[in-house]
Amino acid sequence: MQGRAAIGSEAISKGRPATGGYTGRKPPAVMLGLYYGSLQVARVLGRKGIEVYGIDKRGNQIASYSRYVLTLKAPSDEGMLVDYLIGFSRRAGTMPVLFPMSDYYVQFVMRHAHDLAGHYRFTAPGAGRTKNLVSKIHAHEVLSGLNIPTPLTIKLTKDTIGRAPDKIPLPCILKPEFHDHWLEDDEAARYIGLGNKVIYVDDYQTLQLHYARLSGFGELVAQEFIPGDSANLFYYAGYRNRAGKILAAHVSNKVRTFPDKLGSETLLRSVYRRDLLEAGGEILHKLDYTGPAGIDFKYDQRDSVFKVIEINCRLGLNDCYLAGHGIDIPSVYYNDSLGREVEPALDYPDGVTWYSFQSDLGWMRVYGKMQGATWARWLAQLLKGYDSYQVFSWSDPAPFVASLRELAARALSSYGANKKLR
Repeated sequence: MQGRAAIGSEAISKGRPATGGYTGRKPPAVMLGLYYGSLQVARVLGRKGIEVYGIDKRGNQIASYSRYVLTLKAPSDEGMLVDYLIGFSRRAGTMPVLFPMSDYYVQFVMRHAHDLAGHYRFTAPGAGRTKNLVSKIHAHEVLSGLNIPTPLTIKLTKDTIGRAPDKIPLPCILKPEFHDHWLEDDEAARYIGLGNKVIYVDDYQTLQLHYARLSGFGELVAQEFIPGDSANLFYYAGYRNRAGKILAAHVSNKVRTFPDKLGSETLLRSVYRRDLLEAGGEILHKLDYTGPAGIDFKYDQRDSVFKVIEINCRLGLNDCYLAGHGIDIPSVYYNDSLGREVEPALDYPDGVTWYSFQSDLGWMRVYGKMQGATWARWLAQLLKGYDSYQVFSWSDPAPFVASLRELAARALSSYGANKKLR
């Protein structure tokens, strides 16, 4: 790891040499959370000459390896982190733009917005509404109250499972109340499986088993599963400013997901769907929402209605992949937070692809054969290439190398564990 002189000589960089620290030409960006979505944001902003700093309480996350990210050695304690951020802003001599990049950090900014507002620029929804939307338990109530179609979602408790099983929608998707809970706990991650964020449940006995194993990691919700394959799965990414104008938006089809039909996307393809662009914008208007948002839609063939599976109150995993095609949401966020005039950008081409090698490898291993895919065709398309990638970049290769090392380490660990069981 190579040291980097930066603001207060407190930043480290794994991906690029020291150049003397913050230049002061543009307000820097500070990302809270360094997961995969942060890598995309850092590359978009860094290539425009904006200094990008990163903080993550977990350490050694994928974006920390990027040549565009200077990782700050910040405390994980919430109160101490507020003081640290205020001190960082004072040393910078400017008001950086703050990017909360995970549900945990969205809630952190919400709780401490008053203290941070005099030192940072950021845009975010109102505190109460953000809290309700971030929580999978309360998001259904908010959406239903505004007559926004959404699958039936209920909070799971011992009482619900034991006394009112008939009220649980089956089959269902089992989720944590907050998106980060399972991802940040190694034991939970091992139980649900690498790459999984939700669990598909089709019978009551299985639901009881999963609840017993996972309820210790936080509150759980059961969401009605809408039948249909990935052709019915769409993702809307958009940005609404304080004046109520949609400044950027795009829609993608989730061509493949892991787990199949309900998980995170492994392959996206842009589609210009005016109906979903309008639906996404209308939802943000009804919520009186401010800032970046991602909305997962699934078309329900039973009643011919697009339903909202969930809403992310932040920049997501792949909101940036059309930045080179006119829909540059990170730059919109940056400039709007600084109070600059931003012209709306709503036009983009069909057929632009985004790809996650690690997740799609999991999809191929588990679902490829049953979906009629062959390893030969899968490898041929991989060699042919995609338009953009979750991790890989010729100009910023270190994160991809780090991801391959992690993938190899996990494979060896799994092999060793299986060998012991024989």
